[in-house]
Amino acid sequence: MQDSRQIDVRRAPRIAWLALAMLWLPTVAAWADDPIKRLEERSSEAGSVPVWSQPSDEAVASLSQRARNIKASIFIIGHPKHGYGTGFVISQEHRLLATNAHVADIMHAAGGHMLAIGNGSDDVYKIKQAWHHPGVVRESEFGEYLRSQHPSAGAVFARSADVAVLEVDGDEELPPALELATPAQVFDLFALPVGMIGFPGHDTEQWPGVGESAAATFRQGVISRVTDFFNDAGVSVNDRQFLQHSMLSWGGFSGSPIFLPDGRVVGLHNSGRSVTSGDRSVSLAYGVRADCLWELLAYHQLDTKLPIPVNRDDLRLTRFEGEDPRLAQFAQAVGHVTRGRLLTAAGKHAEAGRAFKEALALAPNYGLAHTYKAANHNSYVIRNQNRASAETLLKQWALEVEHREKAYLLNPNDPLLLARLVNAQVGLAGAQNPSAAHPDLRPICLRIIETPGVSDDARAQAYIALAGTYWYARERVPFATAAIELTPFTAIFYESRASMYRVTGQSSAASADAQRAADLRQAYGDSMLAWQLATARDENYRDGDEAVRLATSACRTTNYRYWPYLDTLAAAYAEAGNFAEAIRQANRAYELAPEGQKSDVAARRRVYQEGRPYRG
Repeated sequence: MQDSRQIDVRRAPRIAWLALAMLWLPTVAAWADDPIKRLEERSSEAGSVPVWSQPSDEAVASLSQRARNIKASIFIIGHPKHGYGTGFVISQEHRLLATNAHVADIMHAAGGHMLAIGNGSDDVYKIKQAWHHPGVVRESEFGEYLRSQHPSAGAVFARSADVAVLEVDGDEELPPALELATPAQVFDLFALPVGMIGFPGHDTEQWPGVGESAAATFRQGVISRVTDFFNDAGVSVNDRQFLQHSMLSWGGFSGSPIFLPDGRVVGLHNSGRSVTSGDRSVSLAYGVRADCLWELLAYHQLDTKLPIPVNRDDLRLTRFEGEDPRLAQFAQAVGHVTRGRLLTAAGKHAEAGRAFKEALALAPNYGLAHTYKAANHNSYVIRNQNRASAETLLKQWALEVEHREKAYLLNPNDPLLLARLVNAQVGLAGAQNPSAAHPDLRPICLRIIETPGVSDDARAQAYIALAGTYWYARERVPFATAAIELTPFTAIFYESRASMYRVTGQSSAASADAQRAADLRQAYGDSMLAWQLATARDENYRDGDEAVRLATSACRTTNYRYWPYLDTLAAAYAEAGNFAEAIRQANRAYELAPEGQKSDVAARRRVYQEGRPYRG
């Protein structure tokens, strides 16, 4: 259940209606199939587990004890001016730490200087050298994806072997090494309980000051999906080196050990990337399986210092020697999705649909392509609900549901995707039978709302879906209001409530909501275009002054209280050459950003502080 301490008096109407909705649950179970059970079965068939899956109390107790045992071996790694991540001891004798490649890249950004501080300690160590995995993929400034161990080639692409090993300088004794998992454990992780311990970016983005000790944070969850780096779960178990998990994290957790209840490390957390979804960014929890660490050790012949538990010939290191043609295909797919998003915003739904289809032909497991294709169908319904035939609208609803489900099952650690799926299902059910309520979908809405750690975005979507399970408009209004309270800058929520007000005869309130929705839709379009004009890699598509004008308009509409638009405004000012204003707006965006996105905003701010514009 949701912690009552998180609920304030302003949300009292929501609580009353939530309690009323819960009264339906026994009735639903009596006359309908259990929708939660159906979703869990469907998730299992697709190789994923629902977002609300959590370890048992017994597993949590074991994980907590292991975290206490290993906490001294966890290090904060980085540089005071260039950011930080987490690492952990893998060899006490040879002074080796494991972390992410994108964390090790800080050493390059800092001119070869990198530091490490042990958990609970104020002792500072210097990093002597770093080794990167040969399969690290980087995204160049021109949008190309290529394998490279060198940071100058571009930022590390999260869906790759994002692993590095660091050597600590000096002769002071390091804490004991963490024990790595056995091959049998590494190759059988799906749905298992896991924990991680790392350095939170939620309470500070600053490197510890002189005399200050670093304090790590413990998290627990489950492995929700195991795939290759292209999100394919149907490949050989040897290629399933990419993990999705349900543990809450922040940017500073990058490089944290993911461990089993017995304390053995099965992976490294590397969620240090966020994914843009609509007008919001979602921080997804990913990890790299521990056998990537074995590959790195063997490739750089470090296995002479730290033996690996498999025959090095079985690691197939030669597959990293050439270029992977799938990377070029993925880059093309990303381009098609970007083009499709802009076409959707312009109301060119048929052209957008073709763009998304081309993207999925190149990268069928690209979750964002499914997400934006679903959004394109939704946009068509919204724009054409008074013009298109009922048959056409039903088809669009059904296609939205299809792609919402695919997006969720490919990324089960994202509750927002599940909330959008349920919302689409409610919409389709209502379109198929406008004269009926659909309480059978109510339990999933409630489960999303009650699940700990679910974002405001996801809860808001669930509240709107919950409204659709009631027949009378007056019953729906409190849920729409609850959604608006959680995310006050989402146009569709005002549109939904406006339609409810019209049915109840509240024409003045309906008009006010409709106007607010129109203003917010314009702001979203302005901000999207401003971002493209400010951050495009191709200089032919950049225009800093126009980006500032559009982003400023979007920020005015949202009273300078919506962090994504402030983030866009900062990027626009940087492209226009006004770095002082870019930093000021980035500071405002940072203060308002949710905890999971603060590190990304801070990273862009560092770019402006260096006198450079950001390239998306």
